[in-house]
Amino acid sequence: MFSLFRPTAAAISKLHERLRSTSLTYPSSYAPSNDRGAILDRSSVYVPAPPGFLTDHSECELGHGVDVFEAACRALRAWRMFPPQMANLEPASVPIEVGQIVSVMFRAGPLWTANSARILRVFQETNATSRFGFTYGTLPGHIARGEETFLVEHDKASDRVTYSVHAFSRPSHWIAWVGYPYLRFQQARFRRLSGESMKASVRPTSN
Repeated sequence: MFSLFRPTAAAISKLHERLRSTSLTYPSSYAPSNDRGAILDRSSVYVPAPPGFLTDHSECELGHGVDVFEAACRALRAWRMFPPQMANLEPASVPIEVGQIVSVMFRAGPLWTANSARILRVFQETNATSRFGFTYGTLPGHIARGEETFLVEHDKASDRVTYSVHAFSRPSHWIAWVGYPYLRFQQARFRRLSGESMKASVRPTSN
């Protein structure tokens, strides 16, 4: 969704209603049911990208211990991995549940884009490595096609807590193709700032 003005909450609500029953925007040959994206089974967190899509991955250490992991889970539930200086969410309080739709508001020059995605899978595991996170997939109107996974993990053997962003994507609009180097720059910038936001979210506050 493109606009010269920031779309209102009412406009985004109407957009989400239209998108409730729409299919994801990946190749149907890769996701035949077109309602679960590229998810293959629950034993795999990440899957290979479809042909013609680029894969990106970033990971950073947030600290050590259960308290850090729980703080990171709370930050993820509050969508604080989205750096406010770069992107805003509508609605801002979407619960992380399968089927929920959220739009990421992004401004590039005079244009606003509302990039909508549906949550496809939620990770909540307590094993040798505890995990919390989710994967969402793009819907019609998103400037790109693909999936993105946000994940916090606590490796109990090392006590290390990490945050990662994993995605595969390609442009879905001619504007994105024309400005593809800029799109790739912004995608890399988002991953970097997202990691910084998560680090700030788990950092102890001084009294």
